[in-house]
Amino acid sequence: VNFSPNSLTLIDADDGGSGNFANEPSPHTVLFFLEGEASRINVPEGFTKGFSFYYAAILYPGFVSVYSGTDATGDLVATLELPVTPMVGIGDPTGEYDFWQPIGVSFDGVARSIEFGGFPNYIGFDNVTLGAPAPAPTEVRHFVFSPIASPQTADVPFAVSITATDQRGERVRDFYGTVQLSTDCGPYLTPGSVRFADGIWEGDVTIHHASSDVRLVATHRGLSGRSDPLDVLARSGFEPGALVGRVKTDQRRAAAGGTVYLWNNHTGYNDITETDSAGRYLFGNLPPGLFSVAAEFLGRVSQVWEVWIRPGIPTTLDLEVHTTPREAVLLVPAVLESTLRTEADRCFGESWC
Repeated sequence: VNFSPNSLTLIDADDGGSGNFANEPSPHTVLFFLEGEASRINVPEGFTKGFSFYYAAILYPGFVSVYSGTDATGDLVATLELPVTPMVGIGDPTGEYDFWQPIGVSFDGVARSIEFGGFPNYIGFDNVTLGAPAPAPTEVRHFVFSPIASPQTADVPFAVSITATDQRGERVRDFYGTVQLSTDCGPYLTPGSVRFADGIWEGDVTIHHASSDVRLVATHRGLSGRSDPLDVLARSGFEPGALVGRVKTDQRRAAAGGTVYLWNNHTGYNDITETDSAGRYLFGNLPPGLFSVAAEFLGRVSQVWEVWIRPGIPTTLDLEVHTTPREAVLLVPAVLESTLRTEADRCFGESWC
C-alpha cells in the first residue's frame, strides 16, 4: 500500500500536535490533505468486496471514488458522496471536528486505488479498513465504576477505576475512546474527560463540592454509567484562592487595557478587571469553586473558559482574543512544521490512521 504525495498524517492537538479534532476512532492521528482535491491510497495487489472508514467534515462535503487501476486510473468501480458532519461540542478535551461518521463502500470486481476527496484542510479520515464493507459496530454498551469508599472530602483526590463493558458485562479491550466525567449534581469535578486504554481508565478524581448521595457519571456518545452513591464532606479551614494570567491576541501581542470578566453561575458571584500594559490580570480573594472567565479586547471576545479556583493556591489561565476572522479548519496552522508527516501512518491490521 502507498499514498499520494499530498497525503498527510495530522496529530491531535490534545496529544502534542496541531489537529483541530476530537473523539477520533483511532487515537491520535487522522489522514488529511492540504493540496489538491483528494488524498489517494494505492493498493497495487488489489482488494475486493469493499472497504470502510470514518470521516469528519463540519463545513464542506467530501467524496470517495474507487478505481480498478492505481493512481485513480481504469474503471470507476464505486463512488460515494460524503455529507457534512455535525459538530457536537464534546472534545477530548478540545477539537471542533468531533463527530466521526462511520461509512462503508461495497463493489464488485477488484479495486487498486481510492481517492478521499473534499475541500483541502476541511475534511479528515480515519480507520480505513480494506475488505470490510461496513465499519465494525462498537461493542461498548456501558461504563462500570469500581466501588468507591464513602465518605470522601471535597477538593481531596481519590482513586477511581472505570471499565467499558459490552452487553454481556465483559470488558471491551479495544476501546480507546475519550469519556466525559461529571457528577449527577453537575460538572463539579476534575478531570472533566479521561482517555481509556484497553477498555479501562484508572486515576484520581476530585469532587469540588460537598453533598450527600453523589454519583459519578461517565458518558460517551450516548452511552453512560454511574457509580454507587457516596457522601462528600466539606473541607474545613478554606483559604481564599486567586486567578491570574495574561490576555494576548491571536497575533501573540499583549492585550493591554483589555477587560476580563469572572463569574460563578451557581453562587451569583461576578467581577471585572482590566489588563495592564503587559496584558496581565488578577482576581484575588476568591472563594473556592467553579468559575467562568472570558476576555474582551477591541470589541472581540475570547472563548469562555471554566476554571476551578482552589483554596490557598493561585490558578493561572492565559486567554486569547482573536482579532482577525478565522474559519474552523482541520489543521491549526501555527505549529504546522512540528506536526506534519509526509506519509500516512499504518496503525494495525488492515487499518490506516
